[in-house]
Amino acid sequence: MFRFVVWGGFFLAMSLTGWGLWRMEVNETYKAFLGVSWLYLITCSFTLAKTLRDKHEADLSEARLAGRATVRDTDIE
Repeated sequence: MFRFVVWGGFFLAMSLTGWGLWRMEVNETYKAFLGVSWLYLITCSFTLAKTLRDKHEADLSEARLAGRATVRDTDIE
């Protein structure tokens, strides 16, 4: 259910933003600029999410290795 809420919210926000940009009554140049900015924001959001996930996984891996080293050192003594 969590994935449905997250992805559903993401696609709803993206579609409503795209619809708003499409229907906005401004100069085409401004509309193009806002559209490119919107796409850049999406790209940055995915990059940030991936970076945070990778950092979390690296921290878990280091914690596992440290835990194994502690257990190994305890077994030797």
